[in-house]
Amino acid sequence: MALYYAVMVASAVRIKVKVLPKTSRSCLAGWLGDTLKVCVHAAPEKGKANGELKHVFADVLQIRVSNIQIIAGMTSQCKIIEIHGMDACAIDQLLKAAINNS
Repeated sequence: MALYYAVMVASAVRIKVKVLPKTSRSCLAGWLGDTLKVCVHAAPEKGKANGELKHVFADVLQIRVSNIQIIAGMTSQCKIIEIHGMDACAIDQLLKAAINNS
């Protein structure tokens, strides 16, 4: 099953993300076109929001934080994350469930 928002690269899946920092809680907020909006409670300073972003994905996908990398947009709200160790279909199911429960 091909997912329009996910790009398979070798053994990883890349997803566009827009981070909304300093929110009341950390969660997946839904889709904005092909970009996933993610709310994080942390402020965007000294990598705190980036670290929390990785933890949100690790919790939702039930994988280690080390399997998630930010490959573009380290200092921007718009980022590309790379997820290792999971296929796109499994990621899709877990993301949909997390968004529906938010």
